[in-house]
Amino acid sequence: MEPVEKAVLEYVIHGKRSYGGINLKTTILIPEYRHPNLLEVCLKALIKNSRNKHRILVVGGEPKAIANDFMYNRNGQRYQKYKCVDDFLNKNRVWLEDNDITFIDTTEIRKKFKEDYERKGGKYEGGVDTAFNDNTGVKHVDTEWFFWNWDDDFFAAPGWDANLFKYVDESRSNRIYLPTLVQPSFGDNPATKMVDPKDAWTTSSHISLHRLALPVPSRSEDYLFESEVNEYVTGNSREGTLEELCHIRHKMCWVPLLLKKSFYLGVGGCNYQGPGYDIEFDDRLGKLGIIKVMSRSSFVLHKAYVILEEK
Repeated sequence: MEPVEKAVLEYVIHGKRSYGGINLKTTILIPEYRHPNLLEVCLKALIKNSRNKHRILVVGGEPKAIANDFMYNRNGQRYQKYKCVDDFLNKNRVWLEDNDITFIDTTEIRKKFKEDYERKGGKYEGGVDTAFNDNTGVKHVDTEWFFWNWDDDFFAAPGWDANLFKYVDESRSNRIYLPTLVQPSFGDNPATKMVDPKDAWTTSSHISLHRLALPVPSRSEDYLFESEVNEYVTGNSREGTLEELCHIRHKMCWVPLLLKKSFYLGVGGCNYQGPGYDIEFDDRLGKLGIIKVMSRSSFVLHKAYVILEEK
């Protein structure tokens, strides 16, 4: 790998760059957490708002376990459309096949892994489960590039992939790529009210652990309409990238990452470090001198209930 230009590269803002702008065929790897209602919105947004065709792998165990999520209808009323992941899969089988979406059931192999892990003194918890799904799922990736850790509560904004791929430079072996991850901010936090919806780059960095904050209108329930997300994205889309050495996390997040499968396997994939397994992965990449390149015109919303406004 190429040496890092600086021992400590905090972040660099780049304008237009002569990157390759390649048309990638990727796999999107989604660890599933018994969220079939969130998963439907996540998948529909990917299909609707991607400009490229991607293969999608949903990896999870116990598909018949009772769902622990819900969704909202157009009137902002909470309801549970699917009672479990298996219910979602059965009702949407044709649509899933037509859109190259595959569910990988890890129930049996996860059971054995958990027994072995706990026998060795490990504490099996949510982060370990997700790391296991990631490491298991990548074995089924058959594209050169894939998105690691695209959670089932992510919402892809229009053109997210093309606006990221235009900055991918395959000649640089020490680069990985990610969209701008936006965190909705609910409630009456006074700081949130100061965020300029059309210039969150300069008004929300002190609020969100992710790169940008999206203030949610005051409602009795925590949800966003798709049009509200799109308006925010349009107002904050910028040319260029942010770049930061992995592990620093001053100016950008660490998921979801676009990287080569061979690279992921070459660095050993996820370690099983409990809830911080994703942070540990970012820290490990930093020690290897890997730089994150984040597009400022590619957006993914994290952890929000979005009401799709389909015609």
